[in-house]
This record gives sequence, C-alpha cells and structure tokens, in this order.
Amino acid sequence: MVDDTPDLLVSTRKRLVSEGFEVATAADGRAALDMLEAWRPDAVVLDVMMPELNGFQVCRRIKQHPDFTLVPVIMLTAKTSAADRFWGENAGADAYLTKPVDSIELVETLRSLLEDG
Repeated sequence: MVDDTPDLLVSTRKRLVSEGFEVATAADGRAALDMLEAWRPDAVVLDVMMPELNGFQVCRRIKQHPDFTLVPVIMLTAKTSAADRFWGENAGADAYLTKPVDSIELVETLRSLLEDG
C-alpha cells in the first residue's frame, strides 16, 4: 500500500491485515517502486496524489515492468472527475476507488482482483 497520508496508511493497513492480507507500506511512489523487487506484491493499493511521483506515474511504471504487468493496481483518490478516471485507466489501473474509501469496498475489490488473477 502506498499513500503519503500517514493516518490513512496506518488505518487502511490495519483493516487489510485484519482481513488476512499481508501488507507492506510505502509513503511515496519512489519508495514503492524501490520495494517492488524485494516485496513482489500480489497487488498494489496506490494513492494518486503524492509528491515527486504521482500514483498515475507509479502505476504506469509497475504495469510496464515485465515482472509486474499482471499485478493488480487499485488507485485511491479524492479526484473524481471522468478525466481523472481516464488517467487512471490509461496508466493501467485495474480499479479506481474514491476517498474516503469504504473499507468493505476496498477489501471486496482487492479480493475480486486477486481471485481473477
């Protein structure tokens, strides 16, 4: 999970762990990309608005990496316009959820994407 908002990162991580997921966290896009090789995630939950590398850029890099092309990416954002959703889809996101994120919806989306993969 990648988010530059510490409270959200902690609370969402707790929820996912309580649902049986193993969760690694990163506070920005660069740290997340650095963790990819070592962590080899089954899925990525990714904030859109972050400093340096935004979520669209991180998603695109994940999807362009030959080892991670099929890794599902869920984008989380306060950006709700059709244009923002387009950019998420264009970057390769498998799901696009708006903040505040309903934790049940996040868990169900994550499980669905992992079952499909």
